[in-house]
Amino acid sequence: PPIEECEPVYQQSIRRMKYRPVYLNPDQRRIAGQGIVEKLVELGIEVVAVSMDAVHYHILARFRDDQVRRRVGRAKKNASHILREYGLPGTVWAKRCRPLPIRDRAHQINVFNYVLNHRSTGAWTWSFKEGLYWG
Repeated sequence: PPIEECEPVYQQSIRRMKYRPVYLNPDQRRIAGQGIVEKLVELGIEVVAVSMDAVHYHILARFRDDQVRRRVGRAKKNASHILREYGLPGTVWAKRCRPLPIRDRAHQINVFNYVLNHRSTGAWTWSFKEGLYWG
């Protein structure tokens, strides 16, 4: 979207920040992404695709109830604990997430491709096709 469309959201994010921003390096992106996927799967969520770049993430998943923010919050908390074990101090995530429902199959395919295309900009990406064997 045009930068003008995103500016209000960006300014609101800046106002809400209590700490300096954290930028994840490629290893931290992988660790955080895997932590999010693992917790969501543990919670019984069908995770389809995830991307994690230096400053944000995308998740395509099927939530069977209306507790999306709560479940994503637990996944982010899990990733934060894992990152802390690797020496990344401080708060990594903004509060809440912005869940958007999938309208139909075409929309789902479009979002799936959108999420995985973040790999071209340096994001860590994962899809259900890869399984949970991080090896």
